[in-house]
Formats: sequence, structure tokens, C-alpha cells
Amino acid sequence: MDHFANKGDDVTIIDNLSSNVLPENYFNSVADLFIGDIADISFLDAVFSREYDYIFHFAANASVSESVKKEDLNFKSNVIGTYNIIRKAAKLRPSIIFASTSAIYGEYNGKRVSEQDFARPVSPYGLSKLIDEDLCFHYGLMYWIKVVAFRLFNVYGPRQRRYVMPDLMEKISQASKKTPEKDIVMLGTGDEIRDLVNIKDVMRALMLPLKHDDMWGQAYNVGSGTYTKIKDVVYLVLNELNERYNITFSGKSWQGDISGLYADINKIRRVGFDPVIDLRTGIREFIEAESK
Repeated sequence: MDHFANKGDDVTIIDNLSSNVLPENYFNSVADLFIGDIADISFLDAVFSREYDYIFHFAANASVSESVKKEDLNFKSNVIGTYNIIRKAAKLRPSIIFASTSAIYGEYNGKRVSEQDFARPVSPYGLSKLIDEDLCFHYGLMYWIKVVAFRLFNVYGPRQRRYVMPDLMEKISQASKKTPEKDIVMLGTGDEIRDLVNIKDVMRALMLPLKHDDMWGQAYNVGSGTYTKIKDVVYLVLNELNERYNITFSGKSWQGDISGLYADINKIRRVGFDPVIDLRTGIREFIEAESK
């Protein structure tokens, strides 16, 4: 969004503000903002009254735990919403960059996965995104729409409001008020692994189809190509903060959670992608952004 708005492109944003963000804090003021739900086809009539060259489709209910608790909402937001976007795009035929997820793969018990590995999602969220990929590619072929899907692994960076780092920062804030104990309880065992990829690297990946026409019609993993244990992420954050807390892991998690997997990124490397933000640097930038 910022990339295109800051270089003078006409940018339109669609958001239903379900994550309770303030537009002035999260959206570029140069862009046009439509507040509404992509699952509402009548709402999209106004949005698609103008023409677009590209659609970057990130809209989704992106919570695994919420997708289990609210399956109807998950499929309405993710599947019906994506179907509506494609129906509208069929008339104008903009190119679609679709944000898929590593959750489509399911549980691989710490193994590296490539785009050729079998997709076996273990959550409604992962399943909905797998269906979305099929919708995008199917209707892309039917209506001659250029489509590419990026299977994003564990993206982190400034302005993120959930997942490991934001959750930890919130718990640190709460624990700091409870001197002298400073106890923090994290979900899981701490040995779960995640492929953490910085948002700056993700943005570089998302720009690649604009330069490489042979990428359209395919799916690509986007990750760091390596893994980190959750407990190591916690200690890296605390070390960067120069703080000491009593960290324990509850051993509990939510339905649909996995022990972990990480990305084989050889396919996207062949078109010029290589992650450049190391985890320590990314954590430092995240903390600096949170402190402002």
C-alpha cells in the first residue's frame, strides 16, 4: 500500500476494520479508503466502479483459533469474499496478487515444505485459503485474469497486531506493572518452530510478478527458508529489550495449531527473491516501531 501510494500511484484500500484499527494509524492518507466487507457483493459495486491494474488481495479472517470457533464467519470472509472479488475482477480483468498461507500445508512436524508437497490443512483457516487458491486459478483461466498466489509463512513487522511478537510485547507490558514478579506465561511448549519472514522481504516478493511475467498462474512459498523455535524468539526479544522476565510455557495451545514447518524457497529464488532482513534486525525494528 505505502509502496504504491508513495510513488504516486492511485491506490484504493478495502477494509472492514474488524481488527479495531484506527484508519489514521494504519492506512496511507494518500489512498482512497472503502470501509466495508468483501463478502457483501453490493458493497463491491462501488469499489469496482473504477478500473484497476492490480488487485493485492490480503483481506481475510487470518486467525487459526478464530476460524475454529467461528467457522461460518471464516468461510464467509475468506471463501465468499474471495469469490466476490474474482467475480468483480472478471469484468475489468486486473491482475490479482493473492496472499495465501503456509497453513494450507497443515502439520509437517518441523519439516521443510515445497510447493509440490501435499496440502492437508488442519484448520478451517488453512482449508479456506486452499479453496481460495483454487478459486483464483480456476476463474483466472476462465476469464483470462493473471493470478499469482504467495503462500506466506510467519510474517512479522511494524504495525502487526497479533501473533508471537505482538502478544509477547503485550504480556511484557502487563508483567512490568507487577513488580517484582515479572512472570510471563506463553502458550505451547516453546519448542514449536516458525519460519519468520520480515514484512519488507515479503513486499519484495509481492512485487516480483510485476517484473517477471512467467510467474503468473503459479503459487510460491514466501519465507526465510529457515526456522526458529518460539522460545528462541522470546529470548531474542527480551535480549533486545535488555529485560529479565520469568518465562514459562503452558504446554497448551488451540485447535488447529501445529508444531511447525518451514519454507523451501528455491522456486521463488529462481526469479530473484532472497530474504535480506535477519531475525535479530527485524526484531529490533519491530521493537523500535512499537516504542513510538
